[in-house]
Amino acid sequence: MKSPEQKNEAWDNYWGETYQQHKKVRTFLPLFQDMFERGELGQNIVDIGSGVHPMSSLIPPELDARTVSIDRAGGEHTYGDNGLKIRFNLDDIDNARLVRQKIAKVAEFLDIQEGDPRNQIDCFVFSDILNYVDYRRVLKFLKPYLRIGGRFVMNEWPGRGYTDCHSEDGLDSIENLYRLLQQEGFVIERGPGISAPGEEVMVARLAA
Repeated sequence: MKSPEQKNEAWDNYWGETYQQHKKVRTFLPLFQDMFERGELGQNIVDIGSGVHPMSSLIPPELDARTVSIDRAGGEHTYGDNGLKIRFNLDDIDNARLVRQKIAKVAEFLDIQEGDPRNQIDCFVFSDILNYVDYRRVLKFLKPYLRIGGRFVMNEWPGRGYTDCHSEDGLDSIENLYRLLQQEGFVIERGPGISAPGEEVMVARLAA
């Protein structure tokens, strides 16, 4: 098992690089447009493991949504009127003090009066991040912040990406991902084996 320092060093070698970027754009652009037209995106959107080219940037601008991008590298800053970049390593979700600090920034940006964004996020976006983290732990950590009826939108595939940075607890199979989400009260609306042939993107709605 790699130490946190070794993982950071390995990941730093790839920061700023992209893979399958054109394919991701072709996937997310029509998906977000369809979800926008159906009223399924909401106003508060969080992009997990956003990298230097967040997929949430493809959300139709007419939605006027507020978007928070979270990534383990890069600086923290606002962009435009409705965007915030937060630096946070998902391996640190057990660091209560750090988590509180980051949550406070998100709550302030989203203008959440109570200062607690639980049950306030309309949509989480994931694109090739679940191989690099303990995906079960991360998804369970994020679920309380999603409102009932909100969605996880995922473009994930086991083993894809920079394998030397993968977590031993990363995404092991789509079947296990489905099983976890269903156990957590999600309804799988689309995804591999459910919607169109060759579909890789998954949309899961929190029903309870």
